[in-house]
Amino acid sequence: MAVWPGRSHSIAVGFTIALGVAALTAAFGIVNAALFRQPPFEDAGRIALLYLLRDDHGTPRRERWSFERIRLLTQSQQSFEQVANYSLATLTLAGEAEAPETVRGELVASAYFRLLRVTA
Repeated sequence: MAVWPGRSHSIAVGFTIALGVAALTAAFGIVNAALFRQPPFEDAGRIALLYLLRDDHGTPRRERWSFERIRLLTQSQQSFEQVANYSLATLTLAGEAEAPETVRGELVASAYFRLLRVTA
């Protein structure tokens, strides 16, 4: 039985091209979602994320705002339409018939949804 000598090379080349196209498609999807697609709420360009930056021996890191700092900012600011804060949280979602499931969520201030101009 004769085997075509270039057949294994053709399969390898085809597989490599398919893998490259799949990787490029996945990378474009991530970049498109992160950089080009607008967030799903009205007038997203008006929203700013404020955070404190602390330098620990040459390594900058973001620091959470204390409740007191947020309260002072909310009372003293004159430039922002709304001020709201949030914290990332790991939560357990449980129903009567299903097993509990761990989900990532946010704990948000009362002004959070007004700021985003969305309903809960």
